[in-house]
Amino acid sequence: KEISKITIQDIMDETHMSRQSFYYHFKDIYDVIRWIGMNDFEEQLLGEDYACLEDWFCDMIAVLRREKVFYEKVAHEVEWPRISRYASVAIEAQLKRILSYEIGDAFKENKEEFEDYGRFLALAVSYYLTDFSYNRKKISDDRIRRDICFMKRMLGNNRTIATMYFEPMLMEMEGK
Repeated sequence: KEISKITIQDIMDETHMSRQSFYYHFKDIYDVIRWIGMNDFEEQLLGEDYACLEDWFCDMIAVLRREKVFYEKVAHEVEWPRISRYASVAIEAQLKRILSYEIGDAFKENKEEFEDYGRFLALAVSYYLTDFSYNRKKISDDRIRRDICFMKRMLGNNRTIATMYFEPMLMEMEGK
């Protein structure tokens, strides 16, 4: 059944939950979807002690593959900005922990930059995962690892990339 066609009554009938109980826990159907997704990732991935970005990311893809029907449906029926906003919240804490282990020295001088970097990367990862669910179900683990290696090269060269791409744009925006 399409997500947009699921009613509160459908959920109540399936779960034997009262309407009052539903609205106590959730504000709408999309809140239920967010809760399912957050629990999937939090319980199965965010609690794990990952020291390596590649392993963590591949495990995230494994969750999407295992629950393919649900995440594909969500990716096709819910606006991507809404998905990414919810997913990036769940992803950010774990990503920052891994980043602090792998490249934390690059941000020793500037904690605020590390926070901004983590938020930006969490949003990028959430879009990648949404795109994976929407378009690229057949992507290989090898291709995923290559994408991660590319991302890590960008992270490792963060000053070079910022200088090369963003500083000229910012200077132009400031009228310099």
